[in-house]
Amino acid sequence: MNLQFKPVNDGKRTHEKITTQIKEAIFNNKFSPGDRLPTERELAKIFNTSRVTIRQSILTLRNSGMLFVKIGTGGGTFVAQDIGE
Repeated sequence: MNLQFKPVNDGKRTHEKITTQIKEAIFNNKFSPGDRLPTERELAKIFNTSRVTIRQSILTLRNSGMLFVKIGTGGGTFVAQDIGE
């Protein structure tokens, strides 16, 4: 059996593509500082991917200082006040 698979990606992982789209939405003022992003579940549905992939994107953006996460009542993922450029 001779299987000849072809590459199916462009070198970027799915979470990197999602991270880029969220960054662009922030920089294009679709989200303002302090705005709450949709939930992981909602984002997974929007991007047609898993919540694990969404978590990877959120973690990347949180580590870069663009997002912060609040836990508990009134919690969620929010755009940081000072995101820089």
